Amino acid sequence: MCWGWVDSLPHALDGERTMLLISQRKDTSAWSAVNKAHVARARASGAMTAAGEAKIRAAKANGMWHFLDDVEALIVPNDLAAAFAAHPPARAHWDTFPKSVRRGILEWIKTSKRPETRENVFWTQP
Repeated sequence: MCWGWVDSLPHALDGERTMLLISQRKDTSAWSAVNKAHVARARASGAMTAAGEAKIRAAKANGMWHFLDDVEALIVPNDLAAAFAAHPPARAHWDTFPKSVRRGILEWIKTSKRPETRENVFWTQP
């Protein structure tokens, strides 16, 4: 975050080593609460660089800094709420999911690129 770069999940290279991809953060990448907390700690420690701050300015300008705020707050979007209203047992089941699972699903819904993908989340029973 300090330099405007991000890392990936580690992958096995062989039996003894792992590899990690580090790449420049895309301007279209959404900023999670976890990433924002990393930024706050980096700023507090003086580790943020001009390049990292430039990525943050770009994200604030294009809306990606706040894009996931409703997801982080676990706000159910209107279309999912309507699907729950049509199928009350689905809502009851949703409420049993841990926060982390609900957050992941909400992010998947919000970041779906095609309307068909989003619509397929809300299945209906015959």
